[in-house]
Amino acid sequence: MNEALMQELAGRLGLSAEETAMVSSGNTQSLVASQIANSGHDPLLQALISSMAQSGANQPAQGEETEIRLRRAVKRLRADLDAANQMLAEIANVFGACEVCWGQNDSCGRCRGHGRPGSAVPIQPDLLRLVEPALERLGLRVVSREDRLVARESRVNPIKENEQNVREF
Repeated sequence: MNEALMQELAGRLGLSAEETAMVSSGNTQSLVASQIANSGHDPLLQALISSMAQSGANQPAQGEETEIRLRRAVKRLRADLDAANQMLAEIANVFGACEVCWGQNDSCGRCRGHGRPGSAVPIQPDLLRLVEPALERLGLRVVSREDRLVARESRVNPIKENEQNVREF
């Protein structure tokens, strides 16, 4: 396998030098066993590693075919990451937040940690489209400030109403 590709893949997967050497030498079974043992806290990673181990056991490793499969996997992962980042940026814009850090990073080059939701004007129709179904499920709803004021003003004060109905004899 191309050494540069191996190093990039190992870096993205967070492999140690020892694990990278296992992969380079073709000793993937030991690597898979160590990864499964160390991934007990991450069921998604455990399932991915198990799936990779099964597919590797079913097909003998062919140097060039393996490299092609890995390149395709890296390409798919990059596309998935790009799509997730795009979706996160769109949701941040809807909420009026910094699309880079959501106001969570004081060293953010875009907002310096001040880009929390509502720091910019939210996109109201999109925000309501996202939030109203969840609120409805909780038995809540969004009411505009104007509608709330009208509702308050139209309420009858029971004390004043009783005072008006009292007649002195």
